[in-house]
Amino acid sequence: MHVIVSEYDKRINVIQDTPEEKYQNESVFLHHVKRALIAQGFDVIKKRMWKDGHLVDDTQQYIRMRDCSWCIYNPIYAISGLNTRFMRYGYIIFQMVQLN
Repeated sequence: MHVIVSEYDKRINVIQDTPEEKYQNESVFLHHVKRALIAQGFDVIKKRMWKDGHLVDDTQQYIRMRDCSWCIYNPIYAISGLNTRFMRYGYIIFQMVQLN
């Protein structure tokens, strides 16, 4: 998995290296994205969104900067999991959402 962060247009592109990459669920997929962002020097955490006061399903997770400056999440969580779309299309593009 390659994670490319573009601070200019506020996007994070996650690209599949090989078709053999499989992720059981969205939580595992976000864990790998988080690890890749940490390796690039970002201070991020993966957390359930409702614990930060967001009015969403209690199982939806997101990745955010520890200082709450921005986050990435699945905007169509109820329809499709990120892991399923990633394995089908080979990439995911996250829009960075400013939190403060």
